[in-house]
Amino acid sequence: MAGRDNRITAPELEQFIVATVQLTGRVLGAGAYGSVEEVEIPGATVAAKKMHQQLVNLGSPQQVKKWVTDFVEECKLMSQLRHPHIVQFLGVCYLPGSQLPVLLMEKLQTSLDSLLETSLNISIDLKVHLLTGTGRGVVYLHSCTPPIAHRDLSAKNILVDNGLNAKIADLGVSRIVNIQPGRLAASMTQMPGTGVYMPPEAAQEEGVTQYNTAIDIFSFGVVSLFTLTQTFPRNLKPASYRDSVTRLVLGRTEVERREDYIQPMIADLGENHPLVQLTLNCLEYDQEDRPSAVVVLTQLEKVGTTLSQNCTQTKLELIQKVAAKDERIKDAERVANEKQAQIAALEKLHFEEIKQRDAGIYPFQSEMFKVSGQVNQLLHQISVKDTQSIRLQSVINEKQEQVRGLEELTTLQREQLEVQHREIADLSNAVKSLRIQHQEDQPQGSEQKETITDKVLKPFKNVTSAGIEVLPHKSTTSVPTSITFDWKKWKIPRGMDVTDLPVAMNEKLYMSGWGSCPETVLVYTPEQDNWGELPPPPVRGFTVATLGGQLLVVGGRDDSTNGKYTNTILTIDERSRQWVQTLPPMPTAFPNPRVLAYQEHLIVVSGESGHKHLKVTIYNQVMWIKVEQPKLSGLRSPVLIEDTLYLIGDDNFSTALILRAHVPTLISGAKTGIWEDFRKTLYKSSLVAIDNTLMAVGGVDNDIEPELRRERYDIRNLNSRAIVGRLPKPMKHCKCAVVSGKLFLIDDLSEVYVSC
Repeated sequence: MAGRDNRITAPELEQFIVATVQLTGRVLGAGAYGSVEEVEIPGATVAAKKMHQQLVNLGSPQQVKKWVTDFVEECKLMSQLRHPHIVQFLGVCYLPGSQLPVLLMEKLQTSLDSLLETSLNISIDLKVHLLTGTGRGVVYLHSCTPPIAHRDLSAKNILVDNGLNAKIADLGVSRIVNIQPGRLAASMTQMPGTGVYMPPEAAQEEGVTQYNTAIDIFSFGVVSLFTLTQTFPRNLKPASYRDSVTRLVLGRTEVERREDYIQPMIADLGENHPLVQLTLNCLEYDQEDRPSAVVVLTQLEKVGTTLSQNCTQTKLELIQKVAAKDERIKDAERVANEKQAQIAALEKLHFEEIKQRDAGIYPFQSEMFKVSGQVNQLLHQISVKDTQSIRLQSVINEKQEQVRGLEELTTLQREQLEVQHREIADLSNAVKSLRIQHQEDQPQGSEQKETITDKVLKPFKNVTSAGIEVLPHKSTTSVPTSITFDWKKWKIPRGMDVTDLPVAMNEKLYMSGWGSCPETVLVYTPEQDNWGELPPPPVRGFTVATLGGQLLVVGGRDDSTNGKYTNTILTIDERSRQWVQTLPPMPTAFPNPRVLAYQEHLIVVSGESGHKHLKVTIYNQVMWIKVEQPKLSGLRSPVLIEDTLYLIGDDNFSTALILRAHVPTLISGAKTGIWEDFRKTLYKSSLVAIDNTLMAVGGVDNDIEPELRRERYDIRNLNSRAIVGRLPKPMKHCKCAVVSGKLFLIDDLSEVYVSC
């Protein structure tokens, strides 16, 4: 059994050996018993399925011999199978460092399991096409002599090529693995295949009748249920096999056990749809009640033919409508040609009259053109003079402003001088009184020291008509450590109320709010200081966003469905001034969505207070992408800085947690390891980006008792953790946005503040 380099082999394998094989280093899949790797053989890149070396290390010589015998029989069987819907066997090889032979087969694009999990809204035509291809492969296996039971038919073992054709793989793997219970017993199952796809007879006790090819029909029924609903029936194990009387008393049928997955299929297709009946027949509890593979394929092909005929009928109706429209167009063109011929005849008839009239008018027209030229020159000169006059008036206004400023300054200085003169006069009178009193008290001829008068006058150097010259002092300067915000409260017209963040487009601000209608889109033009509103959308509680120069209304509640959340994205038609749907709907009706634009992508983030997970979905101009959901409760103000997305929610009742993710990684469709804990900050804070720096705005003190907590004025730099600015008033849960270099704040009372 052992060959060169201690390889485990057999003479029968020599005919299948492929000598030249090179690993690419790419692992296509892995399981409990082995893995599938990508390798290159002369002229092709193929898949190599190898068993774990641990099976040889832990197995006895008899077990290894039995495994090699089964492997040889497997290779012989697969080498004889040739069918478009069976994965092609290509040979056997030995990989470096492995004693076990490796099975080579064609490499396909993906599996049916992966296609159903990652693709949204697969058409019924494609689903029937995939099931029909799988059914053809099963019919081929069951038609062999003797019949071949796959025993592990599942969505993971059905591969899909570039042409979306289904091919059955992993034929007979369950027969290869035959290690006796031992150290590996805990990781194996005594029944063949995957539990959720197995019928009740697969869990039979020893001594009960053996299962047959009907096992594959039951597994096909599970595959059909998964394909039609695109929902994998998880956490289902095969029921124990009992006779019909015992089952009626103690157990439930397989259809009843899968009721939660069958009902959505019936709701979508209808209880009498042939695909529904076919799936239920395949899931029958007793083997004898299940249809054969030929019957399954026949019904699938019949459904496919019906779908094709319906498509053909629809095409014929469209062709007839187009033909009728073409006839109407031809009639309109014929009428237009007749009208054009009549117009040409009239033009020819009146041409001579017009020519004669022009000949008489020409001298007067020439003189009129000369006068018109002179008038235009005069108008141009007047325009130049007006421009010069406007400029002169502007200069005069500036000079007048300067003169008024100087006059105000002079008046202020004059008032200050008068006050100083009065103080000097009072001080002088006081000095004279002190000098007289001192002279009266001082003996004649005595030497005078520094008097009280000198002490009083010492701080002053020169007293002139211009005032007092103060002794010089050392100047001090301070380096600012914060940003100064000059806040202005917006004067919103009466009857209007802003309810969400503004977005900028074409030098205008758009925001949701209340105007002449209960909920609409408000428009503010800063240059003209003008407020207006667009026609009200058919939803309320929506979010305003922009993408590629288009204004979007995202989500909201639809009153026509009793206020349920909607998954629509609307744009306004400039011609009809109506809101229309031009983008595909979101996969889910999100509550309170927040929308950001990244390059040509649309990022929708949604979540409500109390929910453990937010929902994040990305539209890439082709389809909606599912991404890993961040574990965060609630959502306030997502921020996008360059390639990083920041989300903030309440971690508990005392702090707020900030998560971040790399947006290109989100767009790539990665499923795990995307979100990272970035920072914690004050409870009920909001986020905003200022000069590409992440800032936290407002919030509530978290270091004192709940009943004593206070709202904060702070604007904090989350990188340096320093307070860099001050709000116009304490705020929490405020909505923030930076538009045209200005910071916009909307508090809980819908009051709007703008930094000047």
